[in-house]
Amino acid sequence: MVSEEMANKYELEWAPISHFIIRLLDNGFQKWEEKGYLSKIESKDSPVVVSEKQLVSVNARRYIFKDGSFLQVRKQSGRVESGKLKSPFLIYLEFDRPGYPENSLLQFNFYADRTELMNASGVLDIENYKTAGNPMSDKEFIDRVTDAIPRVINHAIVTSDITL
Repeated sequence: MVSEEMANKYELEWAPISHFIIRLLDNGFQKWEEKGYLSKIESKDSPVVVSEKQLVSVNARRYIFKDGSFLQVRKQSGRVESGKLKSPFLIYLEFDRPGYPENSLLQFNFYADRTELMNASGVLDIENYKTAGNPMSDKEFIDRVTDAIPRVINHAIVTSDITL
């Protein structure tokens, strides 16, 4: 029971930032979808944290361009066991273009005592940042995420093989 309570606590704390990231991406890609550069958007739901279960990893959102390249939001659930967070909740923003290796651009790591925004590839001009406590309460963290998402979208658009 303690593990379920802890999983629920983390779910309540981390689900809002997860939704915030997806909403920023959806809003940023909306104009590209309206212009016809995206062929489709795929969505899947997954738990933020599981208790006493195997980790769940899903492509929560995939923005697919006409050329087959895509930006995906991959989520890996955190895992609570014996009342403690054993595996962090992770969000990866990854770009894939046919014929090229997949490129992880940003990574969000959610631990019991901190949340990290990590420049996973080094191709974006984004500094790593750590925050303690609830990430939605940290204005600088929110500002950095709000600044980083358009950079990710721009990278995906410029790197894809679509004609603008």
